[in-house]
Amino acid sequence: MSINYAPRLPKDKDNEVNQQCPPAKKVLATTVSENATVSSAITLNDGTTAIEVTTVAAPAFIRWVPNTEGAAAPATSVFSAVTVGNFDHVIPVNSTRRFVVPVFQAGVGNTSSVVGANVQAGLYKKVAIKTAGIASVMTTEF
Repeated sequence: MSINYAPRLPKDKDNEVNQQCPPAKKVLATTVSENATVSSAITLNDGTTAIEVTTVAAPAFIRWVPNTEGAAAPATSVFSAVTVGNFDHVIPVNSTRRFVVPVFQAGVGNTSSVVGANVQAGLYKKVAIKTAGIASVMTTEF
C-alpha cells in the first residue's frame, strides 16, 4: 500500500476543491532559470512532493531525472535537442503547471521520521528543465 504524499489542494466554503490555487503548504524552494536554452537538473528538497513550473516567453520541457543518474550520467544535460523527444512534460508558453513528484521506485523510501516526505516515499530527486528559445522558467517546490 502506498502513502498519499501529495499536498492537498485547498477547498472553498462549499467544500469543493479549488483547482486554481496552489497547495496550502509553505514553499520549500524556488528556482529561476533565465534563457535556459541548455538543460540543467534541479535537485529537489528532501521534503518536496509537488512542483509548480511557470514559463515566460517560450514553452519549456521537463524530464524527471532518475535517482540512479549521477555526475557521470547525463543528469546535468538531459536534453541533447528538443527534437530527440527525451522529455516527460511540456509546459505551454506563459502558463503555469503543477506536478506531483512521481515515485521513482516504490518501496525503496526511507521510513525514518527524521527525513522529508520525498525521501520517505522514494520519489524522484531531480528534474531537468529546458526552454524552447529565449525565455524564463520559474520552479516552485512544495
